Parts: sequence; C-alpha cells; structure tokens
Amino acid sequence: MLRLKGTRRYAVGAMAPSRNEQDVDRTDKQAAQKAERETLPHDAAPDQHDTPDTSESRLYFFPDESIDETRARALLAHGTPKERAWVVSHLLRYAQWDDIWDYIEREEVCEIFDSIDLPDSLRSAWARMLKIEAPVA
Repeated sequence: MLRLKGTRRYAVGAMAPSRNEQDVDRTDKQAAQKAERETLPHDAAPDQHDTPDTSESRLYFFPDESIDETRARALLAHGTPKERAWVVSHLLRYAQWDDIWDYIEREEVCEIFDSIDLPDSLRSAWARMLKIEAPVA
C-alpha cells in the first residue's frame, strides 16, 4: 500500500528523503547545470559567464546557450565575423520569421551566407528564399 506524501509516493514504512538529502540533491543538480552551461558546444560561442540565466532574458533561438538580447545584438554589431556567423546561424535555424528580421537585414545575411553553419537542406532552402545563387563549378 502506498501513501501520498507531498507529490511523491512512498511505500508504507519507507522514509522520505531527509531535508539534508534534498539539499544535497539540489546542490548536485545546480552544480551539474552550471557545468553544463560552462561547456560551450561551439568554439565561436561567446562567453556565457556575463549573461544571467533567467528564462525572461534568455532568447529562445539559442537553445543550448544562455544568450540575452543585449549580448546577441552586441555580437551582431561588434563581434568577429565568426561570432556574427554563429548568431546568424542560430537565427536562421531556430528563430521565427519575424524575429530573424528584427535582428539582421537580408543583405547582411547574404554577405556572410557562405560562413554560416547550416545543414545542407536548410542552406539550400535559405539560399532559395534569399535568392542566392550557388557558384557554378
């Protein structure tokens, strides 16, 4: 027979985790999340230590990084070509249509299109939409 304790079920006679065990679990999870955030998936990814990790400020089209609007705009305006291509790649991969054009102009995308990291199928779709012709070999 199971008894309901809070939102978890425990067998009769089984003890719920103590407060200290819950705190240790929470601390371990927080440490793991911090380590995950500090592991950047891409060598052009900007430093995340300056960016607050709150859901309100984090941009949805950076699913693996905690990038806010100020940081994204700064990278587009003043970043290296590699950083700019990294941001535009995330815009073209994950952002909704209207959001893309709030951050960058069509001409800017066309200028750096060759350096943007996109899967082949997505690259061809964007090339068609932007009317970019592939070089003839």
